[in-house]
Amino acid sequence: MKEGAYLFYFFSVVSAGFGFYKYWHYDNSEGYAATPVNAYVGGDAYNYIINANYMIAFFVLALIFVVIANHLFKMAVLTEKQTSNNQVAKRQLMQKRMRRVNRV
Repeated sequence: MKEGAYLFYFFSVVSAGFGFYKYWHYDNSEGYAATPVNAYVGGDAYNYIINANYMIAFFVLALIFVVIANHLFKMAVLTEKQTSNNQVAKRQLMQKRMRRVNRV
């Protein structure tokens, strides 16, 4: 489960990276040789609004990935702890049985 948590942490970093890309990289050049970056319509204000919505969506997606990763990591730690507790309980039970056998 820890591997899945690390994978979701990676997805959250990538998603946040896309969000920052939408935030920092905008160029609406109107020349023929220039290629617009993150420009969808003719007006700058509309493009800023569209990019802001994309940025928020990517950040929310990153937050969701972090929450999922935290839950997976927590479950992995609790499973390991429960497994170790079960092993300790089994060992104690075997020791009790061995004491009973030695008494007889």
